[in-house]
Amino acid sequence: MSFEGKIYQDLTTDEVSPSHRRTFGQEKNCGKCPSGWLLLKTSCYYFSNYEPESRKNWSDSRADCIRQGGDLLIINNLEEQVDLSRQASQSGFWIGLRDVEEEGVWKWVDGTRLTEGFWNVGEPNNLNNEDCAAVYPKSNPFMSWNDAPCNYNLKWICEMAPRSFG
Repeated sequence: MSFEGKIYQDLTTDEVSPSHRRTFGQEKNCGKCPSGWLLLKTSCYYFSNYEPESRKNWSDSRADCIRQGGDLLIINNLEEQVDLSRQASQSGFWIGLRDVEEEGVWKWVDGTRLTEGFWNVGEPNNLNNEDCAAVYPKSNPFMSWNDAPCNYNLKWICEMAPRSFG
């Protein structure tokens, strides 16, 4: 079994071996998430599929996240990718990744360059000038990203740090 296949098998059975386990934060929660947001590990996530107008282009999706105090999702590692793929049961969610400045140079909304991606086979392919990334959850979380035209109307995932509400 390949290394990737072994990790996939471990993740689909919820048994991640210590050598493959990566965390994206300590298990402590110092704050809370706003109503309608989901707390996973140390971040709050908002899935737009519960909104009446639950499809927007990439820019409008990002503006909605910022309006709510977050930003479009930045996937930091494999564990976060798997956790979010499990939550995003429907297809086509914008994430905070695009290559508008230079074709093929993918950057997150915080300006950092993509170092590890989970692209579907043949992606990114820039078909029809596709400069924004979306996650299309599938049974294999290693291959669930596609590039898409930024003007497509899709759902979106926002992320923010937990906060103290009072």
